[in-house]
Amino acid sequence: MHDTDTIMTDKLLTTQHRLALALSAVTYLSEGLDKIIEAIIYLEEIDGCGVYLVDKKTGELNLKAHKGFSADFVQKSSQYS
Repeated sequence: MHDTDTIMTDKLLTTQHRLALALSAVTYLSEGLDKIIEAIIYLEEIDGCGVYLVDKKTGELNLKAHKGFSADFVQKSSQYS
């Protein structure tokens, strides 16, 4: 394995472990989604991330958690039908 592969593997495993510990301590879905978003942003080295959940009654996608998005973007993309 190349050094960069080893570094990425270590980063993934460490993040997975930390995320598992963090998720085991959350009480609310919103807390868990925030932890997952933080892990994704860290691993992928991106500026923003969001999670949409499907409303089973309407079939709409609703933005339930996000980080790094402007207020304007959130307002315009908080729901898709």
